[in-house]
Amino acid sequence: MGIPLTDIKGIGPSTASLLMAHGIRSAEDLAVTTLADISAVPGFGGVRAQQVRQAAAALLAGPSATPPHAETPPSPQADLPLAVPLIEPLPPAPAEPAVTLESPPSSEDVKKKSLKKKAQGKQKDKQKKKERETSKDGAKDKGKKQDKKRKNKKSKKK
Repeated sequence: MGIPLTDIKGIGPSTASLLMAHGIRSAEDLAVTTLADISAVPGFGGVRAQQVRQAAAALLAGPSATPPHAETPPSPQADLPLAVPLIEPLPPAPAEPAVTLESPPSSEDVKKKSLKKKAQGKQKDKQKKKERETSKDGAKDKGKKQDKKRKNKKSKKK
């Protein structure tokens, strides 16, 4: 029969039964099936079809026909302690910082700054008030002029 489909990476029992229902019964069958035929199986798009077909081909081309999830012998590094650093440690940080930071402002400086802002705010308020008063006066004057014009027109009509 060949290598079972479940030995291929990405194919479990339910996926294998779907493939078998479509005539693909082994890793050998899958490796030679067209991508269009694999894509016709429910749950397989173009990308997944290509991935499982490549996985089947890799399994067949491998040094032995053992499943990828079969037990592998322990590596020689398995006995090494986990705390061994794999990279060189970083050099120690310099004693002095590269940038000197300014000291925070004293409470006296903060008070001066606050008073200065208040004074500026008061000046702006005075200017705005003055502008409003002049614009009101101007509007009053304008109104008086318009009233005079109306009176003049009325008197001319009579």
